[in-house]
Amino acid sequence: MDQNNQAPFILDGEPTTFTPGETVYEIATRLGKFVPTLCYDPRLQPFGACRLCVVEQKGSKNPVASCTTKAAPGMEITTSSERVEKFRKTLLEMVASENPIIDVVKRCWKWWLRKTRSSMSARCAAIRRKS
Repeated sequence: MDQNNQAPFILDGEPTTFTPGETVYEIATRLGKFVPTLCYDPRLQPFGACRLCVVEQKGSKNPVASCTTKAAPGMEITTSSERVEKFRKTLLEMVASENPIIDVVKRCWKWWLRKTRSSMSARCAAIRRKS
């Protein structure tokens, strides 16, 4: 419990602080955690269109979109697990199947399969800039 007698926010097993209104995605990004996304843009209101940013929330039956989920005291989040990775892979397969001519999706899909997770976001951003 913290000073206000509230359970801490737990991200990948570690207690951390957050600002009221901050999303799980924003906290994870601030702490250097990799959470993939195709639609997040800090200049826009998050709307969870791609669902690639899903994370596991303790007590929730299904993974939740981290970009639209506001942090709360007592919340326990896991950003990467076998279940989450399988969910993300399925989502990316669906995006690629619906958008076969989009070069960015094809290239990002190849990197995903190679498991270059730590640099995928930067590489995809670089490809978008070239397009």
